[in-house]
Amino acid sequence: MDNLSDDLAAWDAASLRRRERSLREQALWSTTLPGLFLDAAERGAPVAVVLRGGAGTRTGVVTVVGADYIGLGDTVLLPFSAIAAVRGAVSGDRDGPADGLSFAAAVGALAEEGAEVSTLLDCGESVTGVLRAAADSMVLVDTTWVALDAVRALQLVVV
Repeated sequence: MDNLSDDLAAWDAASLRRRERSLREQALWSTTLPGLFLDAAERGAPVAVVLRGGAGTRTGVVTVVGADYIGLGDTVLLPFSAIAAVRGAVSGDRDGPADGLSFAAAVGALAEEGAEVSTLLDCGESVTGVLRAAADSMVLVDTTWVALDAVRALQLVVV
C-alpha cells in the first residue's frame, strides 16, 4: 500500500511539473512586444533594446509603453519599428495598451513644448535641435524635416 501511495505522489508531482512547463511554454509563444515592455515596466528592471540597422543598443528602465513606442527613463523614445531585439525582458503574454499614445502624437506633444532633441536616423545620421513642428509623418528639427519612420531613437537633450 505504501508503494501505491508513493507512486501516486510521484505521478501527481510529475503531472504538476508538466502542467507548469506547459503554461510557461504557452506564455512564451503568446509573447507580444508591448506585453514584454509592460511586464518590464511593472518590474522596474532595466532592459537592453537593440535597434535595427546597426543603430546600437539603448539600456534603461521602461517608463512608458505607448501604442507603437516605448520610453526608456525620462529622456529616450523608441518606436517599435526600430526595435530588433530586447534583452532582460522575460515574459509578455498580453497585449499592449489599446488606447496608448502613438509615437507621432508623443513627438508632436514634444514639438508643442519646443523640446530640444537628438534623433538617430536609420541611415546612421543624427539630427539635433529644437522640435519646431510636427506633421502627419514628418517633424521639423530646427531647419531640417525628419521622416518619423526614419527615426530609430529620439532623445531629449537635458540642459
